[in-house]
Amino acid sequence: GAQEEEEKIIQAAKDAMEQLRKERDRKLNVLIATEGELRRKLQEIDFFEEHLVKMRSVASEVDYLRMWRSHTELRSDVFGDPNNPKGVIDKELKLIANVQPDMLVEGRLEVTSSDAHEMEKLGFKPKQGSGGGGSTA
Repeated sequence: GAQEEEEKIIQAAKDAMEQLRKERDRKLNVLIATEGELRRKLQEIDFFEEHLVKMRSVASEVDYLRMWRSHTELRSDVFGDPNNPKGVIDKELKLIANVQPDMLVEGRLEVTSSDAHEMEKLGFKPKQGSGGGGSTA
């Protein structure tokens, strides 16, 4: 009777909590992966910029311009440009824009019994908050 129904309610709550954890973890993983990718790209750019500063004094002008061109292409791939905003950052920002704190609990648990309506007709109503039944007469 009541014990079995209580176990069903507890199991339903556990299942809902597991669904909530999975959805939270999925969203969090998207954010963590995106952060990692963005950090990696920024480190790559920083490395190339430092390299360019060093090469400016030792490379020939032609070699330096080739390196600069490669660097600007990398930056464009990462950041996009005003004429073509399809860089890695643009893609990553679109991805994380879709991650919203929008998890909801839908539906409800309702405990009923076949004789509840008849009991109310006789004047028996459950006490609010206790879940138990009792006479109001």
